Parts: sequence; C-alpha cells; structure tokens
Amino acid sequence: MDRAVTRLDENEFTKGRWRLTVNWRLEQAQRRLPGCVQRFDVIIGVDVAGPGRDRTVACATCGGAILETQAFTDADARGPVLEFIGRFKDHVKVVRVDSSGIGFYFCEHLRSEGYRSVGINVGSASSEPERFRNLKAQRFWHLRERFQRGEVAGLSDEILAELASISYLINARGQTEIEDKASVKAALGHSPDLAEALMLALGELPPEPFAYIPAPARADSLAGFFRAAENSNRLYADGQALADAEDRADVRGRQADRRFNRRQAWP
Repeated sequence: MDRAVTRLDENEFTKGRWRLTVNWRLEQAQRRLPGCVQRFDVIIGVDVAGPGRDRTVACATCGGAILETQAFTDADARGPVLEFIGRFKDHVKVVRVDSSGIGFYFCEHLRSEGYRSVGINVGSASSEPERFRNLKAQRFWHLRERFQRGEVAGLSDEILAELASISYLINARGQTEIEDKASVKAALGHSPDLAEALMLALGELPPEPFAYIPAPARADSLAGFFRAAENSNRLYADGQALADAEDRADVRGRQADRRFNRRQAWP
C-alpha cells in the first residue's frame, strides 16, 4: 500500500495523464536559493515565437539555478534578446535555441553576433526512441529528474504554474509523450513559453560514460611491428617447449624399450 501511495504522490495521475513534476517538488525549488559562486558559466535557453499572442522567452541559468527570465512580445525579438544575453556576456557558455520554424534564423543571428548558439529541434527524434516520443519528451524528462534530485533553484511563480500544468502520457508504443501544447494553453490561457525555455536550458541530456577502447595496432606501425615480434617469440617459445616435451617423451620411450629388452634376454 505504501508503494502505491508513494507512486501516486510522485506522479499525480489525473485524467489519463501523469503530472510531469508534482507541486511539492516545484515548491521546494522555489524556496531553494541559488548558491553564490565566484566564477560561473551561464547557459541560456530561448523559446522563439513569431508574430502573434505567444511570447519569445529567454531564461538564464547557472548550474541548476535560475538567474533571470524575461518574456518579449516583439514581433522580432532579436534585439531585446541580444540585450538580455549581453547582461551575462562575459559568462555565457552557450545559448540553446528552439530551432524549429523561425528559430533556425534566430539561432544563426545569435551566432553571427559572436555567441555560441546551439539549435535544438524539440520535435526531432529522441536519442532513446524506445522510451521517448521525441526530443521534447526526453528533455522534459531530464528536467523532471533534476527537480527530483533537488538541483533546481530560484523558480518563479509563473514558471511554477506553467510546469505544474504540463503532463505526460504513455502512448500505444510504450513511449513517454508530453501532452500537446494546445491542451496546456487551454488550461493556462497562454503558451508555456517559460517552461519550454527552462527545458531548453536545463534539460540537457546527461553525458555518456567515457570508455577507453584501444585500437588494434596497424601491421605497418612500430607498435604493430613489436607486437608481431612478441607474438612470434611467444609462438617460438611455445613450439620449443612442445618440441622439448616430445624429445623427453622419446627418451623415456627408448629407455623403457631397453629395460624391456634386458628382461627378455635375462636367462
């Protein structure tokens, strides 16, 4: 019974969907204060919107701490976003931009201004297709895990409300899938742009463990020459040992024959 209660509390299953991140974890992240660091790298996520009611949002983070977020309603938000990034100019490590649609050109503009920008198409295939419907589901899932580990701090009320409205489901293929944006917009009254900018900034996939696999030495290389010589020596030594064993067996056989012949010749 305890396990069932824990699972229900952890995921909050409602209306055929699981809550992506439960409220108490979001509230913990809201109460948690960002740590003070002397030297830091800033990662900025930018969710780009075109002309219309949606907003372009920039979210600056350091580690798991949310430093600042800002929403822009401009039809062309390149200038305001560059001004926002300029506040952290000496510390910006990378700017991650939603590259679907006009976001591709937005990413190229930031790159032309001298910033290291990476385009992320969240609608593209996941690196774990058996688990996630697309890259958006995978990155939101990694953001969820960061909340579970207590790595996120400085959450605002508005971001909390957007994250609390996002749910996921398991589709017919057994993949985790984030509910469509139209459903979230219907519940919120607007697009969850702040949550998606945070996902771009902090939902990075964990690095793969490093494994050293030595390459076989080429036959024409110096290492290959010495390795071939070592193998030849080993084969020679093995062959010599085999020959010595055969010689010893032959000697023992002749000695046995002589003893037998003596017994036969004894009167």
